[in-house]
Amino acid sequence: MKLVFKIFVLTLFFISNAKSQNNELVEVLRQFDENTYRPIIYTSFGFPFAIYSKDFEDAYKNQLKGGEIEFQASNLYSAGIKFWVSQKHRIGFNANFVNINYWDEYYIQGQVSHIYRYISNSFDANLFPMFATYDFIPYDKQFRSYIGGGLGMTVAAIRWSENVNSTYQYEKRKSGDIYKGTVFSPSFKLHAGVEMGFDKNPSKKFLGSFYFEFDYYYSLRKIDIFKNLESKITDFPKELKDKYEILPGQLSLNLGLTFNLNPVQK
Repeated sequence: MKLVFKIFVLTLFFISNAKSQNNELVEVLRQFDENTYRPIIYTSFGFPFAIYSKDFEDAYKNQLKGGEIEFQASNLYSAGIKFWVSQKHRIGFNANFVNINYWDEYYIQGQVSHIYRYISNSFDANLFPMFATYDFIPYDKQFRSYIGGGLGMTVAAIRWSENVNSTYQYEKRKSGDIYKGTVFSPSFKLHAGVEMGFDKNPSKKFLGSFYFEFDYYYSLRKIDIFKNLESKITDFPKELKDKYEILPGQLSLNLGLTFNLNPVQK
């Protein structure tokens, strides 16, 4: 494992700073050799916002005659581990969970007053984004600002179901799941934050810092989400045969704590 980290560090330095001085690289490798790369674990909860699926929302409203979709989100729960590989660079792993849902109902009137279709539907998505992360820390002080990003994947367990109450004599549209499945999709994130240390040297004690962080997350996820409705709707709109981005991105403000697994002894 130590050899893997060394290779990663060498690659990082050659790519990001080909002209860096040799003594800095030697110091980084010395940290690994002495097992002083200071792993940090952290946990946080966040407040997601700017959640959207614009094309899906437009198709739902214009083609199915549904109402306005207002996605509701739970808190974003996050945990991870980071490793200092130099004074200005950290790498790590991050896992998250958030639930996003909505509920809507709408009424379609037939050509005569006693013919109608009342539809209610619920959408529920459990998202599990996971990333390999990188942080850049300009100054390692009590209050550390940092920026970074991550590459990984998101596991999305999605269920969209509807309940149909109709007086049409030959109703094809029945209650049931419109879509139910688990989707794996490549994802990335960008983040920036500040760690406010509980000590002048935040790496000296087990309880390291309180931090806040802004995240932007995006997932390359397209789903044929209207497919099961094709057999239930006469003159099925061709627009609904496309795949749609479902909850591709969001912003969040996260608040959390860091813990030093190998506190500095100096």
